[in-house]
Amino acid sequence: MNRHSPATGVDQHLWPDLDGFEIAGVLWVGSTGAGLSRLDRATGQFKTYHHNPADPSSLSNDSVNRLLVDRTGRMWVCNLEWP
Repeated sequence: MNRHSPATGVDQHLWPDLDGFEIAGVLWVGSTGAGLSRLDRATGQFKTYHHNPADPSSLSNDSVNRLLVDRTGRMWVCNLEWP
């Protein structure tokens, strides 16, 4: 599902079929086994987030297959496993 904000000009993709989306010039991509990656198109800076067993605030694991941006702008990172 897509949502466009006329006030900000930003397209938000909610529960995309793919494991990535772009919002405000930042591309977020999840992957199976390689964590969550962020590319800032304006600066070219690239960062990947991984599970760190010593850091409870890190990803719960490195498999990210769904991303969601809710109405408040908070991004949810999921690893949904289907039976």
